[in-house]
Amino acid sequence: MNVKRDMKFTVKKDALLEGLASVPNVVSSQTTLAILSNVLIEASNGLLRLTTTDLDLRVCRSVQAPVEQSGEITLPARHLLSIVHALPEGDLSFEANGQNVATIRSGTVQYKLLGLAAEDFPPLSRPGESNVFTLPAKAFKEALQRTCYAASEDDSRCALKGAFFSFKANKLRVVATDGRRLALAEFEVEFPVSSETEFIVHTKALNEIMRLLEADGELTLHVCESQIAVELEGVLLVSKLIA
Repeated sequence: MNVKRDMKFTVKKDALLEGLASVPNVVSSQTTLAILSNVLIEASNGLLRLTTTDLDLRVCRSVQAPVEQSGEITLPARHLLSIVHALPEGDLSFEANGQNVATIRSGTVQYKLLGLAAEDFPPLSRPGESNVFTLPAKAFKEALQRTCYAASEDDSRCALKGAFFSFKANKLRVVATDGRRLALAEFEVEFPVSSETEFIVHTKALNEIMRLLEADGELTLHVCESQIAVELEGVLLVSKLIA
């Protein structure tokens, strides 16, 4: 019989707040699955991984932290964020036991929070063979800003609720339309002819990418048949494709 050991780590309040602030937009407050309102916290090897999902979109943020005892738990994301906001500045001590009860301490202040088993959190689906693109963050963000506003908000027109991406002839073209207006942006990017592809991504995922993207640096985009994965510095975003 496997006995769950307590999870223990210490983390700076500012670092945890920054990590938690990256993931709550994906949490659904209108869900029949309670665990989709939770953030999955995984602690091991000096790193915390904070993950939320609504089954269509998944965001994972990594935060450096001294880990005394590895483990995992899921906790109500928005409640945890409000607790961390209220705690004094400095180091936070975090423990979680085998009954999925978390204790968060800062100085003389202590909170207890009941969570759900990490084993019940939806696992990350492993994509098959994918095309990989390295893109300049600034150009990609500008392309999204210039197009996503034109996408449809009509639930009956699913294909128009996202942006169309075309990687052809060493150029990325992004197009969005609601049937009345059309927005297009494009920029040059190098990739082999064998990686040419076209797909549609929901604007909810693209809005999260825009929020998380910094102006400088690069991002890595993995595209497979049914989903995309975007790797930023310390952040992984995975989204199902519309088509």
